[in-house]
Amino acid sequence: MDIKLFPFARGKGIAAQGLSYALEEAFQHGATAAWVDPDPKNTKAISLYKRLGFVEKPLPDHLRYDGFEQAFFELTETAWRATH
Repeated sequence: MDIKLFPFARGKGIAAQGLSYALEEAFQHGATAAWVDPDPKNTKAISLYKRLGFVEKPLPDHLRYDGFEQAFFELTETAWRATH
């Protein structure tokens, strides 16, 4: 999943609301964790993920893409439920 917003729509909580809804639906339908692997230079996206409770972890080898810088953040259902 990816969220892209036009510049005029940024900074209004739309991405947080949309991603929160998607996470809630995923956890209600059997997901036990969610993860994202943003470009480490995308500080705004990383800030959003952290606000929602994602925690940075080591990037699993099977998700590594040669030639791309990646960060890895994970959110468990348990952590989500503790804050939402």
